[in-house]
Amino acid sequence: MGDNTYLHKDFHVSMDIALAYIDRRYKKEGVTEYLNRFADSYHKDLINKISQEGLSPFKAYLENIFKAEECSDALSIIESKDTLHVKISKGFYVYTIIGYSQLVLEKVYGTIIQKAGYRFELLNFDNQTGAAEFKVYR
Repeated sequence: MGDNTYLHKDFHVSMDIALAYIDRRYKKEGVTEYLNRFADSYHKDLINKISQEGLSPFKAYLENIFKAEECSDALSIIESKDTLHVKISKGFYVYTIIGYSQLVLEKVYGTIIQKAGYRFELLNFDNQTGAAEFKVYR
């Protein structure tokens, strides 16, 4: 593991396999339920931090993920009081989670944000590139 600076790409491959299985067995409803449960449990600490501190922890989370994926230049965040306006010019997630990219983005980020007491609004999504634009607000 010491040679691997970052294992998140392997996580995406594993997630893709799991989502394909769930889709075959339980269809889109099962995938949606799984993503909601995943976001709620895996990101519980992040949800609590956002609830307590505002949107800064979510902004830092996004910045850290895009840095680790070596595509920080694809992320643009405009922050104002109780609002984040996020633009992603290309999504690293679109290449591994085939057919689920938009649903993953909406359900994972949406669940995190909603559980923390905010609103998530997807403004735009490109299935080919993973480019997305969304707002998070009170």
